[in-house]
Amino acid sequence: MKLCSVCHQVFSDDATQCLEHGEQLKPDAIVGTHLGRFLVSDWLGEGGMGVLYRAEHTAIKRKAAVKVIKREFTADETAAGRFEQEARAVARIGHPNLIDIFDIGTTPDGRLYYIMELLEGQSLADKMCKQRLRFSEFAPIMLQVFAALEAKLGR
Repeated sequence: MKLCSVCHQVFSDDATQCLEHGEQLKPDAIVGTHLGRFLVSDWLGEGGMGVLYRAEHTAIKRKAAVKVIKREFTADETAAGRFEQEARAVARIGHPNLIDIFDIGTTPDGRLYYIMELLEGQSLADKMCKQRLRFSEFAPIMLQVFAALEAKLGR
């Protein structure tokens, strides 16, 4: 599989450039890979330390998200430790307002990953960019955030 670095559309291995952007396609070592019993199918996005992919359990067809540490952090023991600690901490807390972590491991090319619940929908940031939230909409959301933080702090 190959990936356009502009639109992140996935192409077959024989494609050389994105038809929409003319970008040279780069191999995406994760798309099409099995990580445990999960098959990675799609790029979803990326953040500061990791890249997020869509995956599916091959036997039970459960949809999931996979967060893979970026290549530049693989050799950084502090960053890698923080990435792994994040997954373990969230899994240990087990709160309805926190994502479920299903598995943790290492990709065939040596990067850490964890598999988690896939939540479809709109992020709070996107929602707030599109419209100003009234207090009556914002307050229940913040109560859920505070409940998750309280669980994380162990109170």
